[in-house]
Amino acid sequence: MGKDDDTSSSSSYDYHLDLGVNNIKNVIPLILDREKVQYSNWVELFECYAHAYNILDHIDSKTPKLTDISDERLKRLDSIVKNWIYGTISKDFLETIIEKGAAAQQIWDKLKNLKDQLANVDQPVLEQKLVIRLVSGLINTDVDIVAAMIQQM
Repeated sequence: MGKDDDTSSSSSYDYHLDLGVNNIKNVIPLILDREKVQYSNWVELFECYAHAYNILDHIDSKTPKLTDISDERLKRLDSIVKNWIYGTISKDFLETIIEKGAAAQQIWDKLKNLKDQLANVDQPVLEQKLVIRLVSGLINTDVDIVAAMIQQM
């Protein structure tokens, strides 16, 4: 009774490496946040870890999906990957990207978009571009001749 029961229950439960990960912060020591933007380093660590545990397909659409596991197992793995993401980002980022029912790939893409938006915020603008922007707003006003002359400079 005992031996047969153990065999049948273990064969119905597939073990995947990432199911054994208890604390993702032990292997990804960076916390992604707005103040100390380390997106490239964080992504490198995360992708290396995902590749090592054969779950890169959950965050990289170019990686072929596993086909030899059940839908239930895929959902479980996806939840694990989402928890890894959630566990390695700041509360501020978490509140921005969390979405009930979203797949890990969707969360990953949201983070990438957020990173792109934040990168544009701190970009310096050349003085010449600022002047041209300001002057373009003067066209079709009383000083449009002056504005046109400045734009041509």
